[in-house]
Amino acid sequence: MHELKKQLATYQAGQMLEVGTGSGKYIPTLLEIFSGIERIMGIDTDTDSLRQAEAAYASHEKIQFMQMNAAKMDFADQTFDTVCISNALHHLPPGVNVIEEMKRVVKRNGLFLINELVSDDPNEAQLSHILYHHFGADVDQRLGKYHRHTYTR
Repeated sequence: MHELKKQLATYQAGQMLEVGTGSGKYIPTLLEIFSGIERIMGIDTDTDSLRQAEAAYASHEKIQFMQMNAAKMDFADQTFDTVCISNALHHLPPGVNVIEEMKRVVKRNGLFLINELVSDDPNEAQLSHILYHHFGADVDQRLGKYHRHTYTR
């Protein structure tokens, strides 16, 4: 992971899209890892999460949020230099076209980044997080929200 962070630090992120931003919890990681960020646009369908994100980043003029369906984005082709999604794919039901939409809006030779929790060979701290996540996924499923357990490799 250290080597990946080192390589990403040299990449000029430019116009960045974070898909499934939720309350913006991945944004500090993006700000820490990348250089040359001109703007971060976070999109999500959940208005409550977006309100939290807007409140948390109100003083950051380069960070903006929009309510938008990631499977049908309102952006032109090849709009963003960097497109990422973090820990959100497992919230999307099968057949949702988010990856294709992300590919459509990233510029040719842009960076396409997927960060997703997997449950293979975890250490003790990771196992605790995975079990907590699986419990939350089970609760969401019972409430009628699509939320699968973590992926395996």
